[in-house]
Amino acid sequence: MNGKSLIVIVVMAVTIGRQGFSQAIEPQFTGQKAPVQPKSHVGHTATAETRLIALATDSQATDSQATDSEELLLNLDQAISRAVNNNPLVEQAMAHLSAARAVVSEAQGLYYPKITGSTSYTRIEPEQSFTFPGLGTFSLGQEDNWDFHIGFDQILFASGRRAVSMELAETGVSAAQNSIDRVKMNLAYNTVQTFYTVLFLKEQVSSLDQQLADLEQHLAMIQKKEQTGSATKFEVLSTQVRVASLKSERINAQNNYQKALITLKALDGFNPEASVTPSGAFTSEGGVSSPSSDLQALLKQALEYRPEVKQALAGEDSASLGLKMARLEGLPTLSAHTQAGFRNSILPYTDSLTFNWNAGVQLAVPLFNGLVVVDQIQEAQSKLDAARQNTASIRRTVTTQVLQACQDLTASREAVQMSLVQLRQSQEALDAAKVQYDLGVTTNVEYLDAQTALEQAKLANLMAVYHEVLSEYALKQAMGQQIWSAGTQ
Repeated sequence: MNGKSLIVIVVMAVTIGRQGFSQAIEPQFTGQKAPVQPKSHVGHTATAETRLIALATDSQATDSQATDSEELLLNLDQAISRAVNNNPLVEQAMAHLSAARAVVSEAQGLYYPKITGSTSYTRIEPEQSFTFPGLGTFSLGQEDNWDFHIGFDQILFASGRRAVSMELAETGVSAAQNSIDRVKMNLAYNTVQTFYTVLFLKEQVSSLDQQLADLEQHLAMIQKKEQTGSATKFEVLSTQVRVASLKSERINAQNNYQKALITLKALDGFNPEASVTPSGAFTSEGGVSSPSSDLQALLKQALEYRPEVKQALAGEDSASLGLKMARLEGLPTLSAHTQAGFRNSILPYTDSLTFNWNAGVQLAVPLFNGLVVVDQIQEAQSKLDAARQNTASIRRTVTTQVLQACQDLTASREAVQMSLVQLRQSQEALDAAKVQYDLGVTTNVEYLDAQTALEQAKLANLMAVYHEVLSEYALKQAMGQQIWSAGTQ
């Protein structure tokens, strides 16, 4: 695999991302170069997360107000914390949760009475009166009629509709909470992928810089040999071509690094002008055990903890309650009402405001409503069937994702082992080529090929470890593991 192929792969990783992940990455190292040496990887048994995460600093990345003169060192935990606390998608999901809780309060209101106050004025013409000869004129009411009342209405029995309304509202709260967990999970794992992509691209740039320095030093030596006649013009030109090609690769690698860093700053809510340096190395503590050790346990955990499954089950509950509510629509409702207040035009005190009240109960029984209830039941049943199929589909998708993540992790660990073999062999080949070149047995081109092969083997090893770590996190995401602090929002 040549350098350009490696760059293309990294660009695809940044742009497209893994299926288990939801979008982007990038790294930085705190001083020392991180190419993996064959010696340090002999007997490689630790997991990739054990190798990849040693985060070098705990300094707080506090504010996106940083200026170019104030460099912020950002470790992985800080990056994840900022992503789940500074993203508008989380705020949006929190607003939906608040709205869902308000719906629960609305449903609780069905258990409380409705109290209303009313007042009215009516002018009646002509005056309502009659006259008895010898007895005079009697008024039946006033021309100006006033009425002041307070009414009290209470549902006594609603055939269980109020309880179902409460349950429906509570499933809305559960769905909103699952939505928050899903948003945070996507943000957290996107941040992990972006963070490590930044680290990888940073190390790739460093590796290319080292290759350029070695190649330019070799070019200077060849040019001196040409002056003494011990090297040809062709050897000088071929070395210059390699230098130019390597500089082009370095430009592309640096561009990809900057783009990934922009993505990371956007995820974490930093000012675009802020000077942010992701801090970490391709080493760490702890990791994911062999995926083949207990596959059924992994699947069980995924189906229990994945927010998508929880949300689908909440949708099933909601649809089931909708069907239950539709079946209750044709049942009776018993309510009580009372009203008390003052009004005039009440015999025999028609000219003054008189206290009066009334009370009663009402039983409402739906007899015929144009078959609306039948259609509502059919609609609700269809929605429940669709919700159940959706849950089954999501369970199948989650199972597939876990199996694929396990396969990816197994393959990536094997790739790390193979890259170690390649790295050791490339080092041995370069040592042999150096001896032969010094003796004049091999040409400059052959020596440069061996040197390039070693640098590519180092980068291939780094990429293999990088993919192993991403595979571990992809499996964690497939299983629904929470990697952000439980105390965030």
